[in-house]
Amino acid sequence: MEKHVCIIGILVNQKSENAPKVQQILTKYGSLILLRSGIPYSKCDRGIINLTVEATPDELDSMNKELSIIEDIVVKSMILANNGLEAWNYLEKVFSDMGANFTEQVQLVITDIEMPKMDGHHLTKRIKEHTELAKLPVVIFSSLITDDLLHKGEAVGADAQISKPQYPTLINTVDKLIL
Repeated sequence: MEKHVCIIGILVNQKSENAPKVQQILTKYGSLILLRSGIPYSKCDRGIINLTVEATPDELDSMNKELSIIEDIVVKSMILANNGLEAWNYLEKVFSDMGANFTEQVQLVITDIEMPKMDGHHLTKRIKEHTELAKLPVVIFSSLITDDLLHKGEAVGADAQISKPQYPTLINTVDKLIL
């Protein structure tokens, strides 16, 4: 099974109680972790752990499930694809493996317009034409957004289109679509 580079964010509430439990799980999956950083909140008993991992979908799913069992933590993952076709193949594989439960693995797609092998408009159209994957919110995030391309993004069913480098707008949009 093909490995993907993933970014995982873990919000740990009640840090003094839950940090050892999280650490035990991360140690178990240590060979998958490429990079780890943490941000403690000194004013309260919480912190954020950011991980960059290289894992198969099954490995990522197993780690996320184990972490999600711990009360008072929130786990969010982001899969990085090199091109539109790779993203489409990944989505098809997750749906094939998980069926209607695919949203446990994927909650949102962010795509650029200009990508090799399949551009962002084509990727969005394929997602929105799929009977089940159409439920996924798709955000087009590109420096190429013009009036003409806004119309094209609307025509293929994009849930939002944001011009680079409007990162605060992207963050707010993602929050609205998945929280």
